[in-house]
Amino acid sequence: MLRDFLRSDWTDDDRRWQRAADAYSGRIGRWKRRVRDRDRIHAFNAYRDRRAEEVAEEFLREHGIEPRWK
Repeated sequence: MLRDFLRSDWTDDDRRWQRAADAYSGRIGRWKRRVRDRDRIHAFNAYRDRRAEEVAEEFLREHGIEPRWK
């Protein structure tokens, strides 16, 4: 999911994007330690939460269940 986030349009700042992409080595924990930028980490967490919800909804719909979030 982090790879998808890094490919997304989470920032318009090419330098910021490149630094975040360069920090990724295949492990999320290591990426968070290397990035050390709370805004980037929060942006990833928001993306992850949104994407997880989308994946869950897709799965449920594929199995005939219409999700209703409270």
